[in-house]
Amino acid sequence: MNILSDLLKRSRRWLIFLVVTVAAFIALVTYLAFALLRPMPQRTVAMATYPEGSLNAERVKRYREILARDGIDLKPERSAGAVEAIARLKDSKSETSIALIPGGLITEQDSPQLVSLGTLFYQSTLN
Repeated sequence: MNILSDLLKRSRRWLIFLVVTVAAFIALVTYLAFALLRPMPQRTVAMATYPEGSLNAERVKRYREILARDGIDLKPERSAGAVEAIARLKDSKSETSIALIPGGLITEQDSPQLVSLGTLFYQSTLN
């Protein structure tokens, strides 16, 4: 009877050890999969900007400073204006992924592939 109870105790210990080891291994593999296989966020972003001296160009400079604090490089790409910036956003071969566009120039129906962050600021056309 002593031999049988010793054998059962060893079997239980072995089973507990095995279950804990397998659970720890699975947890480690899951963690590594999420940590290593997760896509890294884009660190360089191209933004269409209007000609130098415009309000838009000044705003882009400020956004560049703000994004640089988080290690994101904002690469300004000069454009003639909003119409050209929209064309670049629509072009899948263009590197431009961000632009400040005045409201009313484009609709969701015209360009369903574009996403708007909403209104950032109001711009007066009166001088």
